[in-house]
Amino acid sequence: MGDSDERKAKAFLRDAYSLVTASDTLAFYDRWAEEYDAQLERGLHYIAPRELARALAVHYGAEDGALLDVGCGTGLTGCCLKEMGFSIIDGLDFSGAMLDQSREKGVYRNLIEADLNGVLPFEDGAYGAAISTGTFTLGHVGPEPMDELLRALAPGAFFACTVHAGIWDSKGFSTKFDALQSAGIVRVVEQRTGCFFEGAEPVAKYCVFQKAE
Repeated sequence: MGDSDERKAKAFLRDAYSLVTASDTLAFYDRWAEEYDAQLERGLHYIAPRELARALAVHYGAEDGALLDVGCGTGLTGCCLKEMGFSIIDGLDFSGAMLDQSREKGVYRNLIEADLNGVLPFEDGAYGAAISTGTFTLGHVGPEPMDELLRALAPGAFFACTVHAGIWDSKGFSTKFDALQSAGIVRVVEQRTGCFFEGAEPVAKYCVFQKAE
């Protein structure tokens, strides 16, 4: 990758992390949808989708039912899941332009355009698992959607997500997850710190939770 490409990729990440409002976030991802894969995968060596998909696959098999990819973006995580044998995958994102890129990859059963901060268009217990890579990060959504996401998961379902360490405490993720555990709603299956990007600072919290039976 040339110097100009590297600068462009780093500028992309800086802009993504500095987003403030929902409208700014939507405009950013609509604008960058066509270049998103190139910026993250080739420009920044984005390893989080594969790492998180592997973490989920340890606990949830491809034969176990439907899986929801939350904040699916252009489908990077969906592609990793497909390679691991998962076939019933629905994608959720609030950017129509990003979903258009996902659609071209042909890995999703359904693609749903919806805002995580609202009521999600799913029946209670619709999914056996959910995964979310890079959604809970700087400049993005906080822990508020957790209850609604858990509503959409069946008893005993798994939820795998990354959370940027920079917002783990400040945005209330640690408090939220502690409360869910204390109430017996979820249990921690796996939690570790790793990298979002190959060779970068380890600022990614990799988490796998299981909803109570």
